[in-house]
Amino acid sequence: MHFGLLSCIGLGFDPELRIDTLDPPVGLEPDEAYSNIGIIGVSWTGDAHLWFTHSLDSGMTWGETAIVNSSEGAVAADAGMATDDAGRFFCVWEDNRGPESCASYFAMSPDGGGTWIDEIRISASGATSTDPDIAAAANGTRLVSVFNHLSERRIYCAYSTDLGSTWVGDIAVGDGLTTGMAYGSTVCWVGGNSFVAVWNEYRAPNPTSLYCSISQDGGVTWSTPNTPIPSGNHGILPGGAIKLSWDGSRLHLSWVEQYWTVGKAEVNEVYYQHSDNGGASWLPAAIRVDQGGSEHIRRWGGVWARSPEEVAICWMEYDAVSDSSHALCSRSLDGGSVWEQPIIANPITNDAFRCDVSGDAQSGYIYMTWANFGDHQVWFARGHEMTGIEGESSLPSSEILSACPNPCSSMVSISWSGETAEPIKVSDISGRTIAELETSLGSESTSWDASEAPSGIYLIHFENDPTTTAARVVVIH
Repeated sequence: MHFGLLSCIGLGFDPELRIDTLDPPVGLEPDEAYSNIGIIGVSWTGDAHLWFTHSLDSGMTWGETAIVNSSEGAVAADAGMATDDAGRFFCVWEDNRGPESCASYFAMSPDGGGTWIDEIRISASGATSTDPDIAAAANGTRLVSVFNHLSERRIYCAYSTDLGSTWVGDIAVGDGLTTGMAYGSTVCWVGGNSFVAVWNEYRAPNPTSLYCSISQDGGVTWSTPNTPIPSGNHGILPGGAIKLSWDGSRLHLSWVEQYWTVGKAEVNEVYYQHSDNGGASWLPAAIRVDQGGSEHIRRWGGVWARSPEEVAICWMEYDAVSDSSHALCSRSLDGGSVWEQPIIANPITNDAFRCDVSGDAQSGYIYMTWANFGDHQVWFARGHEMTGIEGESSLPSSEILSACPNPCSSMVSISWSGETAEPIKVSDISGRTIAELETSLGSESTSWDASEAPSGIYLIHFENDPTTTAARVVVIH
């Protein structure tokens, strides 16, 4: 199996795929995260719950939709999600189970989304907490969540050093110099114990603007005074419009601005910024990403960076002329200076409301998720070069071979249909053979002990047919 690189010819998307299994569907606010061991996780709120589904094969197939929050009578909203290199997923959300009108809650999945535990409150008792987001260190040893205290109009955080079992907070992130509401906070891990938080707030006489604070000790303390980030000089669209991505060296930021023209026509513009020093300084001017059009209304999206140069930004764009809502994605190959013509990821449904983006840095795949405005279904599309990935342009079929459980940590049961005496090989993502399993005519199953294999993605295939009869399995320890 070969994992190629993008050849910079043109971005295209595979046909869109519905990924929720709910009837009726309830998707409102999707959030997406990709683990480096090959799991795409998507969460969303709707019908009072926080929901989750995942894919183990780059978005070709998806698991059953699961409920993350279990509290009866509570309403979940404004969810945020992160993942680590072990395939654990961490979710935060706004919850109204009381006694306050809303507070920030947390849950963790230790097995790639199969089960959820530690559903606990992380914001301080007595504080009204909204708009939470979360970031995780690569090894999961440090979690930081940021949220807004409505009563103080200020951004706070809580942190955990034990995978979310206990939390320390509330710790002020905003420096308290605001003269208006601070909201829309987001947070990103930037290596070691360093985290960066970005939010928008009003500080007279300027319009609503972006501000940044840095913690180099895992959320214990935050830099002051807060650093202003050059923007497009309009108001910032509230409700999850600010997103961060870190590629290992550069921090990338996207957001949507809004303002009113003469005649009260709403105008929205998508912008990009980056920092090469962990948020301490930013480009002197923001870069506009969208292609304009006053008849278009742009809404919530996200950003994902494969490298300092290759960046993808998505957003929803409503076209009043055609009465369609598109999930759009634009890509830059020069660090954000120039952006390609936006590509429509949902040409069939044309009904996107909110969307998010992540990706696989090794394969170059771009993963987009969105919820429809009309029917609240949750959809997914995978982006790549229009000419395909160098080598195999699609993933192996698992129609003949299957492996379970998946994800796994020890024994894996492998089964197939038809008669064969070919050995079965287990290969890691680089193509190196990890194990060779003997078969015999008449047999249709065998097993593999994955307990000694490092966490990651493995390909199980017949010795002489590594692409057309294969199964992908994810190992998590």
